[in-house]
Amino acid sequence: MGKMLVLATMLGCVLSAQPCPTMEVSIVADKPEVSTRRMNTVDGRIISLNQKPLLTIGDFTNANVSLTEGQIVLNVKTTTDGARRIQTFTEKNVGRQIAFVVNGRLIKLAKILDPITGTSFMLSPFARDEAEKLAASINNKENGCRARDTR
Repeated sequence: MGKMLVLATMLGCVLSAQPCPTMEVSIVADKPEVSTRRMNTVDGRIISLNQKPLLTIGDFTNANVSLTEGQIVLNVKTTTDGARRIQTFTEKNVGRQIAFVVNGRLIKLAKILDPITGTSFMLSPFARDEAEKLAASINNKENGCRARDTR
């Protein structure tokens, strides 16, 4: 029936049983507003994310895991439309944070160091098993999961 997705990150552990994973990249808001939603970090802080995600699972087309500069990295590829949205946002927002959310749980906050150009980018650091499970979820999402895309 449903698949068990187990994620263990440096930020903590998240357990979730869902037939189709939900994944998103969301913008971390400067302050809470009507157009934001609250999310708890593993260390107990509360952050605000824009209500509308920048990317959702339907925007990811492929993922793989690599070792880059001594860190386990999740390399993700996006649709052309997803790439355009993330490039436009990151060009104007170097230094701000984005959040990687899986099944409604924050698993990674990332500071934008440079504009993301092209149709792929990487997230790091991850534990290898976590990155491989995330990649598998992205690569195997076609089993009815696009219908759950909420962007």
